[in-house]
Amino acid sequence: MSDDLRGFYAFHECLTERGTVPPRIAFTDGRVIGATLDRNGLRPGRWLETRDGWIVLASEAGVLDIPAEDVCARVVCNLGTLLVDLEQGRIVPDASSRKSRDP
Repeated sequence: MSDDLRGFYAFHECLTERGTVPPRIAFTDGRVIGATLDRNGLRPGRWLETRDGWIVLASEAGVLDIPAEDVCARVVCNLGTLLVDLEQGRIVPDASSRKSRDP
């Protein structure tokens, strides 16, 4: 883990009480938007990308009723982060993600 990422986690750890488990910490700086796994690693993140450019992230599958033909990728993040670079229009890969491309 990089020193910058370790510092990010150390700083944000002080913002939540021990024993509480927020499902995600979401963040943005206007150029990128992302979310990290909860501090105890209890809930995997599931996200999908639609053909019209939407990214949906939740702890549970099926949060929104999106027809299968509109989904171009589904990802389960067991660890780590979802990061979307808005300037480049791309999802930054995370090594812990298992991705499945839908036809």
